Amino acid sequence: MKDELESFAWSHIERKLAAAGATPSGSDLARWVSVHRQALPGEAGGTGTTPAPVVAGETQTLTRLAIYFRRADLTVELNANTSEPMAWICSDFADGNAPLTPPEALRLAESAAELPPGAVLAHQGYEDLGGRPVFVAHWEHREQGILVERDYLRVLVSGHSGRIFAIQRCWHQVDLAPSVR
Repeated sequence: MKDELESFAWSHIERKLAAAGATPSGSDLARWVSVHRQALPGEAGGTGTTPAPVVAGETQTLTRLAIYFRRADLTVELNANTSEPMAWICSDFADGNAPLTPPEALRLAESAAELPPGAVLAHQGYEDLGGRPVFVAHWEHREQGILVERDYLRVLVSGHSGRIFAIQRCWHQVDLAPSVR
């Protein structure tokens, strides 16, 4: 729910956009822009409002608002038990103009993957995904030479931008100690 100050900020943004010739609807604008109160320096409560010096008998308050602009869609999957990230993808990172050679792309993928023990590179190379060159590095999980089914690590690197735009991880620790199960 917006308070009076946030409503003022929204109406100011809408006036500036209208003056520039853009007239997005309120829902379109809220999709790309957000307004939030910020705590002021030294403020413990975090309300974003403190009394300001009184001028000529007026009561004033000082408030700090932050305006955020959304640049890209980011999808993140979290493990429901541990809350660890399992995958993320940001398709906007795939755009650009900085092609990488396969060895450069593999080094970048390895650094981002934070390879756990038992990771064995199963596949690496450029593939055409949606008309874009994408370097795919895929590791499988092996313990003592035995494949751990359904465990994998995959990193996608854009051939256009030279940036990682997706990481997928399905990995668990294997208990190798013999026991009654």
